[in-house]
Amino acid sequence: MREFDCGSFYRDTRLTVSFNRDKRLVMRYRGYSNSEPDTVYSFWEGMALGERGNNNWFGSTFLLPDLRISAIRGYYSKLLWELRSGAGDLLYHSSKLTDTAAILHSQRSLILNFTKQRKTEFYPKERSFARMLEDLAIPYRFIAPEQLDELDKFKVLILPEASALSDDAVAKITAFPVAFPEEPESPITSPFLTSLPF
Repeated sequence: MREFDCGSFYRDTRLTVSFNRDKRLVMRYRGYSNSEPDTVYSFWEGMALGERGNNNWFGSTFLLPDLRISAIRGYYSKLLWELRSGAGDLLYHSSKLTDTAAILHSQRSLILNFTKQRKTEFYPKERSFARMLEDLAIPYRFIAPEQLDELDKFKVLILPEASALSDDAVAKITAFPVAFPEEPESPITSPFLTSLPF
């Protein structure tokens, strides 16, 4: 997977903030039609995920021709001040734990999905696993097949729609530990949590 210095993504950045997060500016595109509460929520959610910027085509200008500040500039001033002070400032400068669960994002599997007669909702399925882990307060990040050498950092590997993997990737996944010996009473007996293609 190629690495970029700056990325802007539509609505959800759970996948993109996982890659080289400390060295890139990642922001989501929020569109035109969000209500004010939805916009505020998306900013705070993005901050928790690791976003460090804003891309929102909401209004054409921050400064009016007579040099007065526009209403949209006032709106963003208030919102960005909240994000950069108090709890927002603490969150902005914090680091995020991501080394418990790994969700494999396979670009080849994504491409293969487009060739199927009955396609699956590839990205929503990936995000559903991410949201499940967030609800369970389990630190996670997405990894690419090229990062399977780093599996020793994780306790759980999730394989959503992993249907086009190389032999090398399959071998590395197969070699991943299959139990948690330090927690024998755990209901989780295998670190593989996968979804079956239909």
